[in-house]
Amino acid sequence: MRTVRSMALLALTAAAVAALVLLGVDAASLRTSPGRWDVADGGGPQVGPVLPVGGITQATRQAPARPPPDGYAVEAATTRFRAGLPRRFSFRILEHGRPVTAFRRTHERLLHMIVVRHDLTEYQHLHPALGRDGTWSITLGLPRAGAYRVFVDTATGRGPFTLHLDLRASGHSPDVPLPPPSPATTVGPYTVALDAAAVGTAAELRFQVSVGGRPVTDLEPYMGARGHLVILRASDLAYLHVHPEGHAGGGHDHLAGDSGRGGDARAGGPVTFAARFPSAGAYRMFLQFRHRGQVRTAAFTFVLP
Repeated sequence: MRTVRSMALLALTAAAVAALVLLGVDAASLRTSPGRWDVADGGGPQVGPVLPVGGITQATRQAPARPPPDGYAVEAATTRFRAGLPRRFSFRILEHGRPVTAFRRTHERLLHMIVVRHDLTEYQHLHPALGRDGTWSITLGLPRAGAYRVFVDTATGRGPFTLHLDLRASGHSPDVPLPPPSPATTVGPYTVALDAAAVGTAAELRFQVSVGGRPVTDLEPYMGARGHLVILRASDLAYLHVHPEGHAGGGHDHLAGDSGRGGDARAGGPVTFAARFPSAGAYRMFLQFRHRGQVRTAAFTFVLP
C-alpha cells in the first residue's frame, strides 16, 4: 500500500510543478527589531506584481511601481488600516493599465481573496463583490497591528492567475513564533487530525474531522468540495492553493503544487490532498470545511524535512 502511495506521489506531473508560483517578501525584511513589526502609517494606491500563468515572477522586496508590460497587476485604493477597525477595502485588477471587468468563475467564485498576517497568526478567506467598472470591494478588518499579505486568486479568459499586495495596520505588535507541528488541532467542538506521508517534496495530506472521537459523516460541500486547503511557506509566504480533484468548482488548481484528491468518498472518510511543496522547510496549512452550515478553519504547522 505504501509503495502504491509512493508511486502515486512521484507521478505528480511536471506541468503542475511549473504552475507553482512563489509569491512573497521575506517577512524579516519588514522587521526593524527582533520580534516586533515596525509599521509605517502610509497609504495611497499600491500596485502589486503579476504572476502570469505558465511563468514565474521573481519575488521582490518591494512591489514594482507599475504593472509588467505584458501582464496583470492589482491596484488598491489604500493599504492603510487601523488595527481592529474594519473599513471598506477596494481594488482593481489591471491589464496593461486598464481595469479588467470580465472574470471566470473558479471553485464557485469569481475571485478568492486570502488575507494573512506575515507571521501567519491571522487568516481570512473572503469573496469581495465586483462592480461594473471592475472594482472589487469588501469590508475588511485587520485584527492586530502589523504587516499583512493579500492574495488575489482569480481567472479571466487568459486563464487563472494570482496577484498579491501588502497591507499594514498601524501600530506595533509582537511577532508570534510559528506553533510547533502537531498531529491534531481543535476547532470549536471538532478535532481535526493530520496524517501526512511525504516522498521528497511530494506529500499526501489526509485530514480526518471528528467530534467526540467519532468521524463526522456529513461534511457539506464547500466551494464544490469536501475541503479547501491553503498552504503558506513560513519563510517567505510562498503560496499553494489546493482543492480536491473532481469537485464541481472547476478542473484544476493553479498555483497548487498538485491537484488534490477528494479523499475517501465513503461517509466519514478523511479529506485527502496531494501537494508538491517548493522546498523543504516550515509551512502553515489552513484547512477549511463546512458542517451544519458553518465554515471552520483548522490551522496546522507542517515541516517538510
